[in-house]
Amino acid sequence: MRKSLITSERSGETMRYGLLETIRQFAEEQLAAAGEAETARRRHAEFFVADSDAHFRIWRSPRQGVAHRWLEREIDNLRAAFRWAVERGDIDIAARIASNIGDMGRFCLREEAASWFAEIVDEARRARHRRLAVLLTWAGSSAWAFGRLEEGKRYGEEAISLAGNPEFDPFVWAYGDLAFIAAYQGDVERALALAQEGAAQDADREDRMCLAHVPYFMAVSGRRQEARAVAKLTDIPLRTADPPLSQAG
Repeated sequence: MRKSLITSERSGETMRYGLLETIRQFAEEQLAAAGEAETARRRHAEFFVADSDAHFRIWRSPRQGVAHRWLEREIDNLRAAFRWAVERGDIDIAARIASNIGDMGRFCLREEAASWFAEIVDEARRARHRRLAVLLTWAGSSAWAFGRLEEGKRYGEEAISLAGNPEFDPFVWAYGDLAFIAAYQGDVERALALAQEGAAQDADREDRMCLAHVPYFMAVSGRRQEARAVAKLTDIPLRTADPPLSQAG
């Protein structure tokens, strides 16, 4: 095995294979000489966009850790696929990868990947791509996380304006982002109303992200007993300490 041209590495139940760098470079040159390089790169991008679709669904489930480990393992492949798509003007592949990674990248401290939305969101808007609401949500959450509250609000409001529109994949996390912006601006009642509105959307039934915000903002507004009752009914853990909203006005 020490003289093999192929490397292998086991990760859990997965076996990964690779090529020595000199062999990989030689193979790439041969693909280019045969006029097959572009076809190979397209197939690579198509494989990893489909893989990112699957892991985005996993990430929104109780198996979130599986998706995080996948991202750490495949970040180089995802970057190559995304860059190829952007350079070729393939809006579908670029938008799907950027929307699938989004906050997954931020949670894994992969800010580069978390920011891919910025390179494709305008093109996705012009093309009315199905994943536009997801991309707008990442744009909004990134903006308010870095203190750009008005920008975050604009993206969030655009994202929720697509709720219920069958042209776009349903995604309503932006209600939560708008709720936090309202709370930071001192309007906790508005924050609670936004969380409740998001929780009432059919699209929230997949992961209950907006519903999880409802008892939080109830507690922030001083309605702790009601918050406990809602949390108990929905099996949502509720901290007893004061929520950290020191930025609120």
